[in-house]
Amino acid sequence: NGGYHAAKDDQAQIEARITQLTQLLRTAKVSDAPKASGTVEPGTVVRATIAGEEEKFLVGNREIMEPGDNLDVYSESSPLGAAIVGLKIGDKTSYEAPNGKQISVEVLDVETYRG
Repeated sequence: NGGYHAAKDDQAQIEARITQLTQLLRTAKVSDAPKASGTVEPGTVVRATIAGEEEKFLVGNREIMEPGDNLDVYSESSPLGAAIVGLKIGDKTSYEAPNGKQISVEVLDVETYRG
């Protein structure tokens, strides 16, 4: 009986993932890849100093990443993403983290995500 219940649980997880992907496809908007303009926008990989530490991450959605890519992903609507979208290389800003702390950011490099 345990194997049957495990298989049913697996099936439920797979069906939930299918529903999630179907909804993603239903609401997806296709756009051109960002041009290499040095401006932070969804679909770009950003190298930045955040609170004194250098980090490299993708601005956008984890769904566009290729398997095996080892980048953190920040949505453009996240506190960090909202603070840096539109900034150019060399720009500095700060944003309020969910814990209320002000965090400084300097954009060091921006490139189009190639996947």
